Amino acid sequence: MKLVYIKWQDASGSDRWFTPKEAKKWFEAENFIVEQVGWVYEDNNKYIGIVGRKIDTKVGMLQKIPKTWIIKRVYLDY
Repeated sequence: MKLVYIKWQDASGSDRWFTPKEAKKWFEAENFIVEQVGWVYEDNNKYIGIVGRKIDTKVGMLQKIPKTWIIKRVYLDY
């Protein structure tokens, strides 16, 4: 498996009340930019699947990221 750094925009939500002006500002904000490193387990046209941990025949900390959410992807040497 290849090691990869991914920077991506996650979905976000809020359960509080906003004025229309506050709501517009909230929607326009670049909320929840995630940066993470993991091993590529699956990479297809719709998403990239990475794992954060691996031992022998098992993997853990699975993350499925839609391709349209990815801002930056860099493969790492280790």
